[in-house]
Amino acid sequence: MIEIAVNNLAAATGARTVTGEADRVCRGCVIDSRQVEEGTIFVAFPGENVDGNDFASRAVQSGAGAVVMTREPEAELVSLAQDKGCAILLIDDPEEFLLRLAHAYRLELGCLVVGITGSIGKTTTKDVLAAVLAKRYRVWATRGNFNNLIGMPLTVLSAPADTEVLVLEMGMNHFHEIERLSQSANPNLAIVSKIGTSHIGILGSRENIARAKAEIVQGMRAAGDYLPLLVLGGEDDFTPFIRDTFAQPAGIDVMLAGVSDDDEVRARDIRVDDEGRPVFTLDFGQGKTIDTMLAIPGVQSVPNAVKAAAVAYRLGVTPEQIDAAFRGLTITGHRQEIKHAKSGARIIDDSYNASAESMAAGLDLLCSLSCTGSRMAILGEMGEMGDEAPRMHELVGAYAAAKKLDMLACVGGELAQLMADAALVGFPSVGKSSLIARMSAARPKIADYPFTTLVPNLGMVRAGEYSYVVADVPGLIEGASEGRGLGHQFLRHIERTALIMHVVDMTGGFEDRDPVEDYRIINRELEQYGAELSERPQIVVANKCDAPGTADKIADLKRAALDDGHMFFAVSAVTGAGLNTLMLAVGEQVAKLRAELAVSDEPVDLRDEEWERRRLQREKRFRIVQEEPHAFRVVGRAIERMVIQTDWENEEAVIYLQHKFARMGVDDALEKAGCRAGDEVRICQRAFDFEGAEDFSEYEDDLEDAGEDVAVEAIDVADPADEDVEVVDAADAEDDAETSEGE
Repeated sequence: MIEIAVNNLAAATGARTVTGEADRVCRGCVIDSRQVEEGTIFVAFPGENVDGNDFASRAVQSGAGAVVMTREPEAELVSLAQDKGCAILLIDDPEEFLLRLAHAYRLELGCLVVGITGSIGKTTTKDVLAAVLAKRYRVWATRGNFNNLIGMPLTVLSAPADTEVLVLEMGMNHFHEIERLSQSANPNLAIVSKIGTSHIGILGSRENIARAKAEIVQGMRAAGDYLPLLVLGGEDDFTPFIRDTFAQPAGIDVMLAGVSDDDEVRARDIRVDDEGRPVFTLDFGQGKTIDTMLAIPGVQSVPNAVKAAAVAYRLGVTPEQIDAAFRGLTITGHRQEIKHAKSGARIIDDSYNASAESMAAGLDLLCSLSCTGSRMAILGEMGEMGDEAPRMHELVGAYAAAKKLDMLACVGGELAQLMADAALVGFPSVGKSSLIARMSAARPKIADYPFTTLVPNLGMVRAGEYSYVVADVPGLIEGASEGRGLGHQFLRHIERTALIMHVVDMTGGFEDRDPVEDYRIINRELEQYGAELSERPQIVVANKCDAPGTADKIADLKRAALDDGHMFFAVSAVTGAGLNTLMLAVGEQVAKLRAELAVSDEPVDLRDEEWERRRLQREKRFRIVQEEPHAFRVVGRAIERMVIQTDWENEEAVIYLQHKFARMGVDDALEKAGCRAGDEVRICQRAFDFEGAEDFSEYEDDLEDAGEDVAVEAIDVADPADEDVEVVDAADAEDDAETSEGE
């Protein structure tokens, strides 16, 4: 660990020495006074509720060599420090102090440095690389995921003096953080793992996430014969963007490594053993290969392990040494870690952190393992998703449903409920969203996942002399008729339709289902929900008929539909084949039925009323989080949706939004959290200057009559003093920030 004299400590960091002997040598650096030992540098971090400066006296008493403070020490503390031979230094920014000190020590070490960043798999990549390099070098690596502006410099400062290679994980929450970490560590080689959706709520898009991660090139430096090298995955869609926009203009060489055919170092013939461990052939190029195995479960680890192998191979580690390291791997816990219960059950512990991609990978692993009993998944909520949080949780839930688990439990609040609801909407990707988009002017969101619609989408269809509304209602699975999840909600929507257009995927979809069986299951649910509904006129639509190998399936479904007395049409939402005929036929049927059927006003199922009440209760909750000094974020589904839906060019809409926030208690909650006039308030991707609680009573009459011209959804909320308002203090937010990056 670092050993440095007080005068050099001040010179390296720009700190001002208040008291202390210039030649006093300090050893090690901590930010927790309880960890102070003889000669340790203690750095005080101020906070609104807990101020590290208050513990300076304890650090001096414990034998600190130097205490670094952000406020002028009292005379009593200065006297105590002089008695104990402890130096006191004064700084403005403790993060910047640590980064500068780490940079100075990194230069003193003179070792090779490998930086690792990315959205998915950083920590695993770090663990694998450290294990592989240890076969040839003395390695010091990031502990856990201690990877932020505080954790990374502390990792560097704790490195032994004889370290030959530093392996540093670099995380971020905002732009320019990776850049600052890279400038401090000056990596000679770097790896960017897959760009996913972590922090999409903060940065707004995967492209912006890629930009933030690519900042690692800003601090890269050559080391002797080793020119700076960036390792990317050929299979990753943002690799060309990072290479062409950031690496090459900075003079950084790029190597591709992973599972793509174009990768210089690649894995092929990947399979898994009975414990879910990947077995594959690793090609290093020029005819050098090894057959190897990762001693960690899940094929999703293979691309990152290959990137680690590529770096190690470039640094002289042999293929045989890499193979030995792979087979003996242990990684940071709670990342797809397989544990064995006394009952004999296997438990996949992937609880450390999560993104939609890592959740899907965990579900893939669960379903890839051999199993004689039941497969069960317990899924918690994912953080830092911002505006994308509802959609991402819905997608994960639907993905879990496609896996056909024996049991799925979703743990948490409103987002967990969304995930559970989505898991129960039924057969994904039959093509309803695509079909309604082709039939009408509607443009429902269609995800790049094997699941799509979660709420009904409406579209107006005009075909010949006919015009009618079509509703894209989410699919259903067995149990919907019993009210599972949103089953009753969707079935009630169908109950109010005159004609059912029953869409069936002829390809069998993601799970290679039988189209006729899908058709039968949905009709059974309709019958069990209500006999009258099962007798509703129905047109059976065989979709994706352009796919090869579907002819026999189309014939089987047509036979089943005609036997049931239903009209049948074969179409392709992609090519448009058969759609005109379908649209005309539906129009003709609707025209006939309009005269025969009346709108039903049957009483609403009480179970549905209770579900709706709970949904509204969940939606009205919000949290206040202090992200940094004088900057607060408001997090809540209803609030975020209102911001997104507001027309910011409409002054009345903005005033209305402010009024709603005041009624919801947002202003009062902000003041309670310590927000003052002039502080920044962040909601979604917008930032505002806080002006304090305001009186909008003069606008009451106008706002109540604002109508459709005000583009914001009105939501009834509870009193701000109730349990639905959560205030998170600055200290908690700071603690969260230390471990927020994860994979």
